[in-house]
Amino acid sequence: MTETQAPPQDGGSLAVGAVPPGNAATGAPTLSPIELLALGELPPDEAGPLIAQTLESPQPKACGRMYDALGALAWKQSAERLAGEPMRAWHDLYRYAAGLMRDAGEVELGAKLLGIADQTLRWVHYGLARPRKDIRRRAHEYRILVFLDGHEGKKAWREEIKAEFSLKQGNLSRVLANLATGGFVERHAEGRRQLVELTAQGREAINQRPGAGGLVTSPPIEREA
Repeated sequence: MTETQAPPQDGGSLAVGAVPPGNAATGAPTLSPIELLALGELPPDEAGPLIAQTLESPQPKACGRMYDALGALAWKQSAERLAGEPMRAWHDLYRYAAGLMRDAGEVELGAKLLGIADQTLRWVHYGLARPRKDIRRRAHEYRILVFLDGHEGKKAWREEIKAEFSLKQGNLSRVLANLATGGFVERHAEGRRQLVELTAQGREAINQRPGAGGLVTSPPIEREA
């Protein structure tokens, strides 16, 4: 995909600045689409339309806000060591956003974002070159798959998972990002909430779980006090 070619994904429209209904039942804080992007809570097919809407006819300071969000996202992806083929879509989106920023006259921001895209491509190659970890040997992530499998429709709201396992926000983001990168779950933004859905690959991982005697457990999930 060229730098200014629109992303091929069709994730629907996310109105920038729109205020979808929050989660009144749980009192969960509401976040803007750009804030969700920065936190890694939007999949690429939903991030693409948001980037296009924000940068194709940018308002004052829009390029700076988008660069800050994408920079925070890239740092988070690096810290969580997300790698492999799933990161290729993010590489394409970083390059796409860089081209739009340059077209808008923000040449310096565009150049910086191209550097982020190049680093992301290195993570793609790194992930393809190393063996993939067996989800069955990551007990904490496996438990979340089982939890989703027991829900109607094989899906649950992010806040339901957080409450079930008493997870800290940052730790939950890391675990869900690992599961999404591995193809075991898909994350869907519903307004300012996130729905986590078990995939066929995730279901297969549950069915192939070895007996308890063969399980190599991982450290327990860090829970909120």
